[in-house]
Amino acid sequence: MMVVNKVSAALLLLGAGCTTVKVKGEIDGETPPIEVSMFLEDSDAFGEEGLVAVVLSSEPNACRLYEYFLDQTDAGGWRGYSIGWQKTFPDNFWQISLVLRTGAFDGTLDGQTFTGIPWDAVPEQNGQAYGHVVHYVQHPRPDSPDNGDWRVDYNSNGGSFEIDKHEPGERLTGTFSAPFVDPVDGSARGELEMKFDARVCPNIAGFGF
Repeated sequence: MMVVNKVSAALLLLGAGCTTVKVKGEIDGETPPIEVSMFLEDSDAFGEEGLVAVVLSSEPNACRLYEYFLDQTDAGGWRGYSIGWQKTFPDNFWQISLVLRTGAFDGTLDGQTFTGIPWDAVPEQNGQAYGHVVHYVQHPRPDSPDNGDWRVDYNSNGGSFEIDKHEPGERLTGTFSAPFVDPVDGSARGELEMKFDARVCPNIAGFGF
């Protein structure tokens, strides 16, 4: 059965400035040891409508790592990608991606609440959100492009995303809480609450989703 993975490779490649973040709860018996949070705004991700993506990482120097990785993997297919990954990242770390479908960008999102979608759905309407957790447990192997055992994925199932403060192009604070499930069969894997104070990343303009 195909894994429902709603986060593109481009969303993975984000960096951040210094931020604060707190994660409560467990997923498969572990609390992701998140250190930093970051966000971006894409005003035309859905034609004339936009999205906001928040990425939380267990790597405190995520910005430099992701930027370096991009510089190393401009070409080369899977082999170049995996070798660049091995040179850049540790063999064990966590990343959480949160995506909001916002509609037209016409000001701040202060005080808005977004509804979490089912684990096997995509955001088809404004005001919807989802989360995706990845636990990278080893380096990818250049000679095994179809082997997915280097990462463990989880999708949110429902939940909600509340925005406390939004300074467009600068800062986003809020909370996302939801159950998380196996993306293959939807079986329960835990529940997380994430509170963050994220800064926009200056190095990600032009990435698609």
